[in-house]
Amino acid sequence: MNMKGEKMDRTRFGVVGIMGYSRSHIGQILAAQDSGQPVELTAVLAYMRQNNEKLALELEARGVKLRDGYEELLAMKDSLDCITLPVGIPLHVPMAARALEAGFPVYLEKPVTGAIQDADALSMAEKASGKKLFIGYQLCFQPIIWELKRKLLAGDIGRVKKMVVVAEWPRSRSYFNRNQWAGKLVANGTIVLDSPMNNACAHYINLALFLAGSEPGKSAVPVSVQAELYRANEIESADTVSSRIITGEGVEIVWTASHACESTKGPLIRIEGEKKSLSVDYAAKDKSWKTGFSMEGETFLPDDARPVNPFVQVARWLKGERDIPVCGIEIARAQTLVVNGVHKAASVLKIPGEYISENTRPDGDVQVSVAGMNDILDQCYGKGCMISETGLAKWSSAPSETDVRNLSMLEITDIMKS
Repeated sequence: MNMKGEKMDRTRFGVVGIMGYSRSHIGQILAAQDSGQPVELTAVLAYMRQNNEKLALELEARGVKLRDGYEELLAMKDSLDCITLPVGIPLHVPMAARALEAGFPVYLEKPVTGAIQDADALSMAEKASGKKLFIGYQLCFQPIIWELKRKLLAGDIGRVKKMVVVAEWPRSRSYFNRNQWAGKLVANGTIVLDSPMNNACAHYINLALFLAGSEPGKSAVPVSVQAELYRANEIESADTVSSRIITGEGVEIVWTASHACESTKGPLIRIEGEKKSLSVDYAAKDKSWKTGFSMEGETFLPDDARPVNPFVQVARWLKGERDIPVCGIEIARAQTLVVNGVHKAASVLKIPGEYISENTRPDGDVQVSVAGMNDILDQCYGKGCMISETGLAKWSSAPSETDVRNLSMLEITDIMKS
């Protein structure tokens, strides 16, 4: 095959950004391209390239076209097949909708949006464009995860009754100062709901909802949400989230995560069936899709599986392989609905200063943590309960609850409450 023909067989990606998480998209696409996969990094929107001139020059040396503005990138209709958007939550709706309108399939970073009505607006934009909107929940691009779901639907552990997810993920002060929307409920009039559940650990609530769904390519239907929201850091939103979701499929999901702890663990996930239970530690050295979920000491999934590059999955899907695992908005919407329910149900409570400590790291950054938080989260996982139910958090409050079955609009007044 000549070079021209070979190139035309590749899916050509245009990435928005040259800083922050954009570097992950760039790196993953280039890695797949260099390994011989049918993908190509064709263009990058290098806004403020002076902040990463080294990478800009490296990309130009590889023949990647750099563009100064978004409309310039979208004008490359004849040389690009897909736009990727590793951008902040406030930009998800306008930038994704614009790319769809311009005729491009879009790979949008997770989460879909902050507010459920914005997610539904993107769903409508997808339908109107006739192009696919992929959502960057990388686990749902993995064949091993879809195999797990097939086994769950087949009843290998009996009817799934409960899932427990706990993430002990400390984040320092610089994490909340990295941009203008980090730690915010609302940024410039856009609902963002930044928190462990809607950012760093969003993959694992999306995964639980996907695995709890009653059909292979669909997530569960959330019915009600109980929530506890806390903050130790001086932010607007929560750095600690504890929730209980009841789904229409009859599955109880108890999900807790905190950035205000001292040490890292998990995410830990346990799936409890009528017959047996599965568990996995996503922080395991070999990662979950390699080690597989364990079932009472035995491997439940193949231990030789390897992670699949999501951009390769996108390329294959766009070339017509419509039965391969990808994550679209029809899977990811449930996560947005749950996050909206959590914030509609509960206010963000400030943890009293007497329980909070600050530790200055060697690099000068500061980690804010709550006394005993790691032990509290360990109890949440062991008992399958929420923070207030452990009996260890004197600063906690009983959860509030809301019905999310008809929740289609989240107002700023719903979340900016005392």
